[in-house]
Amino acid sequence: MNNHSALLLPHHRPEELIGLRLAAAAVRKNQFLYLRYRLEGPLEELLIPEYKPLGVRKNNLWQNTCFEAFWAEAHSTTYWELNYSVNSDWNIYKFSNYRSNQVEEQYIPNFKPIHRQSKNSLSIGLTIELPACIAADTNLEFTFTAVLEQKNGNLSYWALTHNGVDPDFHRRDSFLLELSN
Repeated sequence: MNNHSALLLPHHRPEELIGLRLAAAAVRKNQFLYLRYRLEGPLEELLIPEYKPLGVRKNNLWQNTCFEAFWAEAHSTTYWELNYSVNSDWNIYKFSNYRSNQVEEQYIPNFKPIHRQSKNSLSIGLTIELPACIAADTNLEFTFTAVLEQKNGNLSYWALTHNGVDPDFHRRDSFLLELSN
């Protein structure tokens, strides 16, 4: 079991979001991922949906404020994408290769979300059961990402690294962390 924490960087930081800080942490233990996102700073410039205790599976969450994670088994082209909205709506997609053959992952994880929000901070904690096809002894390549929607309608894209001209969370060269048991 190892623990990774990191600061996410914006692809382009709009002037109105100067002072915003986004940190994330991940731990893998057996078939579970424990994820935490902490957003601090001038949250009044962001559109943050109201939390509800029971989220539903939903598409296109990345078009609004959304916390994301990507993981893959080392040496495999298959990878998964988690989208999680502050309002607790979610989806998990499986891809067979870079942006190819996207399907909704069929299993429905029990997220056990923890949500805390104040004027200048937002914390989201999630517990995610990995798909059964991922063996407990398999190392995962992993990355955190987020999309933040501003009140003016603009989106900012946050990740551990941005390796392209445009934001692209699906690039495997951005799966910088290794999670193992």
